Formats: sequence, structure tokens, C-alpha cells
Amino acid sequence: STVVLNLGTIMAFAARSTVCVDLDLHHPQLHELVGVPMAPGFTDVLAGEATLAQCLQPTGIDGLRFIAAGSRTGGRADILAASSPLAVLAELGEQCDFIIIDSTPVLDFAVSLELARVVEACVLVVRARRPAAPAVQAIEMLVHAGATVAGIVVNDVLPEDRVGASVGYYEEGVS
Repeated sequence: STVVLNLGTIMAFAARSTVCVDLDLHHPQLHELVGVPMAPGFTDVLAGEATLAQCLQPTGIDGLRFIAAGSRTGGRADILAASSPLAVLAELGEQCDFIIIDSTPVLDFAVSLELARVVEACVLVVRARRPAAPAVQAIEMLVHAGATVAGIVVNDVLPEDRVGASVGYYEEGVS
């Protein structure tokens, strides 16, 4: 979730109108990072209980807005299958340059693959110091689902994870 928010912030700083959308309906947390309530949000728009305009929240960063998951979460990804998010995303796309979606983990929830099919590109976020096999499996699942995998972000990297350069090279006064 922090990767989504950081990417959205970078895009906004580059003068690109950006909306971050929390579609991790199993564990929504972007609203906490942004400091807004979870509802109204995306699932409320899908259920016809709110308009997109009511759900777009400012973030305090020029050019960056946010849409929370909404009140119909708690693992209820069935709302995304019952109501097509495509129309809402298309309407949102008319209002901004970029839509960045936070989703559930690919290996744990099929809804991630459904969302991956309808977006232009996916970026897989993996943790450092974890086996590579699950990341490879996730990429294979995304590709098999017809998604475009634009890249991988490795987070939770510690200084001891550094590879290739000696510590002395970066120390001041060492030549």
C-alpha cells in the first residue's frame, strides 16, 4: 500500500493528475495512510450508494487524489465480480492521467487476477529476503491471466541486503 501511495505521489510531483484507489477489499489500509475514512469509497459507487465525485478525496498533495475501498469490504471481493469496475474506472480515467490501484496479493486472492486483466499494466511488489519462487509464480499467473507485468518493486530492503559494492566505497573520505 505504501508503494502505491509513493508512486502516486511521484506522479503528482511530475505534474500528472493521479488517483490512488484502494481495491484491497480483504485488508484495506490506504485510507489510514491518507488519513480519510474508508467510506464512501469504490464499493459504494459499485453498489449505487455513492457517486464517484463523493468518493474522490484530496490527499494534501497537489495533483493526487484518493478513493477508499468503501463500506462493502471485509473480504467481499464478490462486489467486484457482480458489478463491473470497468465503467467506474473508465469514468475515473476521464478525470485524471493515471489511476494506481492497490490490490490483494496475487497468490492469495483471485480478484487480483481479475483486476489485472482490466488495467494497462501491473507492478508486482515483493519483499526482500523471501524466496523467489512465489514471485515467479505470481508473474506466471498474471501473464497467464493476460495481464501486462511492467515490473517488480522490491520493498523492505535492509542495508545488509546490498549486493556488489563494498561498504568502504560509499564511506566519506575513503578513496
